[in-house]
Amino acid sequence: MIKDKMLGAQAMNPLGSCQIELIFDSEACVIDFRLKEMNTIFATYLDWKQEMVGEKLSTLFKEFPHEEKIWLSLCNHAIQYKKTRELTYSMASAKRCLTLSAMPLGQNQMVLFLRPADEQLARQKEAEARMEVLRVVEPLFESKNYAVALLEFKEGVYRYVKNNDLYTQLTGLDDLAEKSISVVFKSALRQKIEHYLDEAIQTNRLVQYERSYEVNEREFTLYTELTPIVSTYGIPYILSYSKDVSEVNKFKKENRQLSKRLRAMFDQHAAIKIIFDVETEKILSVNPSACEFYGYTEEEFLNLHLSDINQLCLEELYKEHNNKGHGNTLLSSIPQILKNGEVRLLDVYCSTIWDGSERVTYAIAYDVTDREMLRQKLIHEEELLRITLQLIGDGVIAMDKQGNITSFNDEAEKITGWQSHEVLGQSFADIFTIYDEKTREKIDLSDHAIVYKESRVTLENTALLLTKEKRWLPIAKSEASIKDQHGQYQGVVIVFRDIQKEMEQLQQIKFLSYHDPITKLYNRHYVEKHFSCFSQPSNFPITVIMADVNGLKLTNDVFGHKAGDELLKEIAEVFNEVFTEQHIISRWGGDEFVVILPKTQLQEAEEMVEKIHQTTINVPSIVGVNASVSLGFATITDTKKTIMEAMNEAEEYMYHQKLLDGKSYRHAIINSLLATLYEKSNETEEHSHRLVHYCQAIGKKMKLTSNELNELDLLCLLHDIGKVGVDPNVLNKPGRLTDSEWREMKRHAEIGYRIAQATPELAPFAHLILSHHERWDGKGYPHKLSKCDIPLACRILAVADSYDAMTNDRVYRKALSKEAALEEIRVNAGTQFDPKVVDIFLSILTDEEQERDNK
Repeated sequence: MIKDKMLGAQAMNPLGSCQIELIFDSEACVIDFRLKEMNTIFATYLDWKQEMVGEKLSTLFKEFPHEEKIWLSLCNHAIQYKKTRELTYSMASAKRCLTLSAMPLGQNQMVLFLRPADEQLARQKEAEARMEVLRVVEPLFESKNYAVALLEFKEGVYRYVKNNDLYTQLTGLDDLAEKSISVVFKSALRQKIEHYLDEAIQTNRLVQYERSYEVNEREFTLYTELTPIVSTYGIPYILSYSKDVSEVNKFKKENRQLSKRLRAMFDQHAAIKIIFDVETEKILSVNPSACEFYGYTEEEFLNLHLSDINQLCLEELYKEHNNKGHGNTLLSSIPQILKNGEVRLLDVYCSTIWDGSERVTYAIAYDVTDREMLRQKLIHEEELLRITLQLIGDGVIAMDKQGNITSFNDEAEKITGWQSHEVLGQSFADIFTIYDEKTREKIDLSDHAIVYKESRVTLENTALLLTKEKRWLPIAKSEASIKDQHGQYQGVVIVFRDIQKEMEQLQQIKFLSYHDPITKLYNRHYVEKHFSCFSQPSNFPITVIMADVNGLKLTNDVFGHKAGDELLKEIAEVFNEVFTEQHIISRWGGDEFVVILPKTQLQEAEEMVEKIHQTTINVPSIVGVNASVSLGFATITDTKKTIMEAMNEAEEYMYHQKLLDGKSYRHAIINSLLATLYEKSNETEEHSHRLVHYCQAIGKKMKLTSNELNELDLLCLLHDIGKVGVDPNVLNKPGRLTDSEWREMKRHAEIGYRIAQATPELAPFAHLILSHHERWDGKGYPHKLSKCDIPLACRILAVADSYDAMTNDRVYRKALSKEAALEEIRVNAGTQFDPKVVDIFLSILTDEEQERDNK
């Protein structure tokens, strides 16, 4: 059908025609076509053969590539406007001027027509076409910001038609009109530019590109838009519209670099980074560190909200910080929930940013869990340190390197009298005055700073501190320098304590190490340590006196150790009055004293000894007894005799004296005991005499020997001697005794036994005193003896003592009648009393009663 139309047109006019199949690219632009059929005239005009049917345009115009560009341009122009377009030009391949028409048939089909044209008319149309195009684009050449040029594509060559001044400046050429681009640009650049121009011509579409140029040693980049213009007569033109984008590109490049860096900072930074919408709490973006920390993938994150990872909601957080969504916010130690359920703490820095379309919040976070744990540990340790410093028994003062006080604990306040608020920030030297106890020199801490820098710790030493009350206080102090992590000196800490009590105790210990604690005289240790000092020839003659206290053991046993200590003190007082400070008076041990008299003749020593003998020594707690001391002495006149030899000689002499003095003292003690007994208890001397009468009668009736009767007499006198050691309130209590008081009372038998044991004359008699409260039935005390195991004298005394006690008034009851007492004796015969002794006693009383009646 097309063929018939073509043949019809050929019959009317010598018109060549062909049908082509268009080939498009991905953008629906004709890039080639395939020849499907052509008439004879069409083939004749182009000198083509029918065998060429099926060939592509690129093959048909292999020798005339510019023709291909013109034909493709015309085809695209017709496709674009969907109507027939034509072009008259001198066709190189036909070697004549022809008019080429392109008529779209739909989809990818098109018909091309060729007919002869008047060459002169064609040139006229070209001129008109140029004027037409120039009229349209003329205003563009006035632009001051854009380089504008109009190029014409003719005979396969691009020539400049017109350009503005800015284009001239950029190219560096003064006159570009009618010049081809091959003249203006170098071959390499020309080829690239021609490529863009060809694309614009062939596709009949806008082409954009950027190229760098160098003109007059200046490099610049042009952004160019090539706009194809087809005149009314189909002649193709290119409008080049360029702008120097060197600075813009530079800025874009910097922006791209900055963007890359920012992206790298976001993605590669070790910190956790999250972008979110503060209103919706929707997470918009996260970096890999956030994914790694929380354990979520990026895709999982973008489906989460902040409430999914925050243990505290945003409202609670911003309530604390009072800065919701505005400016910069630091949220400290915020608990976060990881995917595995673990809770970690983050420091979160939030900042509101504008991303060009919406306002979002950018958060940078750091895991501070370990820091917070360390901080809590540090707080705990600081609290422990604070408590330690406050509770420690030492004063602690810290100073900075300028010597100003920075810390002052409670103990320091107690010791110095200063309060913390009075001294903190003050110079230590202005507040405190310290003297070295040994050198008595003032300690200047500013001078000691050098020592503190070089010495980590100074050993403890003693000093004197002037307190707030202007009182000198002995202290023990030590110092330690404070250094930072680089070892640089930052200050000093002083630890000190009040050692006044310690010094007093040390002095007391020192005193006790050389002195007797009871008499305060020198002790044996002191004398033995200083033997060599005392025995120097310069001290000759040296007299040594040995003294022994008579009856000290008896005094201790009878009146107690307190009385014995008083006796020793009284003797020491006498010695201090008789001897001078140049004499060494010491308690040698027990009841012995040693006096060393340097530069003292024997005669002088005798006078001192005699003075002691003439001095009455009273013991305040022992009424009516005067103590005595046995004394012996010896003199050293040269180095042939040592002090120890002199002491042995004096001791031997002293024992002779002791044998003479001891007995009288013991007798005095016994008399004193009896006097004390009668004074303290309800026992009387008359009671003792009545007991002697009764016991003697019983003893004689039982035919006892004279020695046995003598023992019985002594027992009557001394059986209750132990009551001197019993509490008088218990002895004289009018009512019934309590269990504890009764135990106290029963002790008098043992006390009396010890008194007798301490007296040689009474020692054989001591067992009678111990057993005088035993019972016939074994229920007595202290050893629960029974029947004949109880000494006979004790069994006799028990009956006589009970009868006399019952028939005489006592503090706790009135006396019984004789008959009642005798009846009580009879009832207890065989239980409390020996029955035989009871019978004899009753017979004696009966006989005495008959004798009185007979008189």
